Amino acid sequence: MMNLELGIAHACGPDGCRVRLLNGAGDDVACGYAAPVHNRIKIRPGDLVAVDLVAEAPRVVWRWRQARVLAVEDGAAVLTRNVTQRGQGDPRTTSFSVSLPAELAGAVQPGDAVIYGEDGVLARVADGVPVPDDAFRATFARIRAAYAA
Repeated sequence: MMNLELGIAHACGPDGCRVRLLNGAGDDVACGYAAPVHNRIKIRPGDLVAVDLVAEAPRVVWRWRQARVLAVEDGAAVLTRNVTQRGQGDPRTTSFSVSLPAELAGAVQPGDAVIYGEDGVLARVADGVPVPDDAFRATFARIRAAYAA
């Protein structure tokens, strides 16, 4: 059974990264990448990750992206984030619009950092930590099921 904990990635490389766990103690651990993540999903500093602490060595098993808010308009947020530059002259950043749930509409402002996923903005980042983080912990059962399949 996986022992999952949330963390913020930093000092990322091709084979792993340092993660500051959001377990209250602020533990900083070296993590590898689980097979479904390694060489498939790029982990960037600031990304929110789920770390499996049971493995022979801690490993990142899931990632949510962090981006900066450029604008908020009519139930949507325009975000910007760094992207991989595959060729000379490729842009360093991209901007895009995602949905902004009503419960975050007043809390998210231009300039804020947010965590987002396929369902749009999921949380605002305050002092380097997603607020609230309970929605991410609620996905742990889905993450375990994905790895069990």
